[in-house]
Amino acid sequence: MNPKKPVRKAVIIGGTPAAPAQAPAAPQGVPIQNTQQLLSAATPAQLEVLMRDSFALWSQFSGLEVDGHKFDFDKHRYLLPLYLDNSQEVVLIKAAQMGATVYMLLYLIWYARHHTVKTGLFFPTADGVTKLSKDRLTSLLESSQELRDAVRSDANTLGLKQIDNVLGKKSSLYMLYLGGQASKDSVPLDIVCFDEVRLVQPVDIDQALERISHSTYKMRRFMSTAGMPNLDIHQRFLHGTQHYWHVHCNCPDGFVPSDVFPDCICDTGKEVYLRCPRCKTRINDPQFGNYIAHNPTAEVRSYHISQLISKFISPKEIWDVYQKTKIGR
Repeated sequence: MNPKKPVRKAVIIGGTPAAPAQAPAAPQGVPIQNTQQLLSAATPAQLEVLMRDSFALWSQFSGLEVDGHKFDFDKHRYLLPLYLDNSQEVVLIKAAQMGATVYMLLYLIWYARHHTVKTGLFFPTADGVTKLSKDRLTSLLESSQELRDAVRSDANTLGLKQIDNVLGKKSSLYMLYLGGQASKDSVPLDIVCFDEVRLVQPVDIDQALERISHSTYKMRRFMSTAGMPNLDIHQRFLHGTQHYWHVHCNCPDGFVPSDVFPDCICDTGKEVYLRCPRCKTRINDPQFGNYIAHNPTAEVRSYHISQLISKFISPKEIWDVYQKTKIGR
């Protein structure tokens, strides 16, 4: 497969950068809170259909809790388009602590709850699988009455959860170590997710993908923090649609903070804040924006998110780390 030509200066494959193009029919992160009235008026049967057909609606309104707090998109609006995206393959290159691991776990839980499938999440290390299952997956499954009732305790282990689905049948959710030969070869799957792709060998991913070769679903998700340019997760991202979150300002297409860092940081000596380096608009909420695809004709949907659009990590925190790192060079 020939690599796609880049359309932004950060993409180094060859060719001349062009202006970003608005992706047709790309999800734009429209809040779903307006559906509350619809959901409250729905009958149980209607509600079941709505939850079955929409991963985003189920995540928001099924009573889930994350770290002891009711799940919603208020502080993770950049993730809503991913929850609305039911493409067969999605790639996400992201910074740490952006809510992406919860997205991946909930995606597998939702599919297992509303379809008759075998799902699996692959992680680079055996210890990481254990911690992820204990710390994140178990707490998610115990956070709502629906899931507590659906998870079969007689078949509940750290590496395997069996879930009663809404069709009256059983689904499976496996937590697998990608480095283990048996885990890559022995389990037939329908949906696979790969966490921290940059930390594993591509041949291991290819081998694990054979687990879905006989499935009618073949859904797959790839997620990781950034590694080396043009390798692992970045390479997969480049061959996709390259959806970047554009923060709204007074420029026609807004701006991508990670593209213009550190010029997007304003340090007055008294405060540090985010601003567009072109129109000088101060940004108080970087989640006020939308995704724009910079390679919209690609078949695979790929997304990029950075800590500069986080509601939990301030520009000052990022700037302080950058300054210390710069001084230490």
